[in-house]
Amino acid sequence: MKAVILSRTDDGCHVLDKSGVFRFVKGHQSFSVGDEIDVPSVTAASRRRNTLIAYCLVLIIVFSGFAWLYNTPVLSIYLDINPSIECKFNCFGQITEVKGLNPEGEELLRGLNLKGNVGEVISELIQAASDSGYLKDIDNALAVLVTVIGSDDSSGVNHMRALQVALGGYNLGGIVSIQAGSADLRDRAIALGVSPGKLALIEELLEDDPSLILEDILDMSVLDLLNPTDDVTPVEDLSLVDELE
Repeated sequence: MKAVILSRTDDGCHVLDKSGVFRFVKGHQSFSVGDEIDVPSVTAASRRRNTLIAYCLVLIIVFSGFAWLYNTPVLSIYLDINPSIECKFNCFGQITEVKGLNPEGEELLRGLNLKGNVGEVISELIQAASDSGYLKDIDNALAVLVTVIGSDDSSGVNHMRALQVALGGYNLGGIVSIQAGSADLRDRAIALGVSPGKLALIEELLEDDPSLILEDILDMSVLDLLNPTDDVTPVEDLSLVDELE
């Protein structure tokens, strides 16, 4: 059977034969790449083996690609009550990573085995926070802030709307505020040591009242930031913030 030499090694050649099979044959050291040589015909068993190897390689590539997609986060969701928690989700909407952003968040996650989609994970976290006493005596006020940051602004908005629908099914709409954020907001929040959601509320408060000082309101609770009152005024120290909390 005729075959064309594709490459050479010290003890043989890689060839493509007339049947379209890539093979390695020993010898033929006197020939150059591109020369046509005679090689033994491939047996049926060899064909089956080569076909099986090719299928296995395809499966490996497919499963590797799926594993990469499954473990690559494309969506970040931040939950702020007093515990602050960061959740990351893949393109299939399944959770891939979760971590506490403060000691309360780390404590809340202890013992939890979060699985499932965005709505299931966030509702379970809110329920766990409620069981731990973080949502008592809130009098139906907004007490939970959820910030959605997607791969781009439009993605974040779309995920935010989907999460609103999901949490509405758990009857959580009355105490949860959901907002979309950006990668730039996340970067600024990291620099200040707060969550993106809390920083968005702080910046909104500063925009409404430029006389406020950023350092003076960084320690305000999310509950107070979500439900501002006329008592929020410029302060010389943190005493008023302590009273608000």
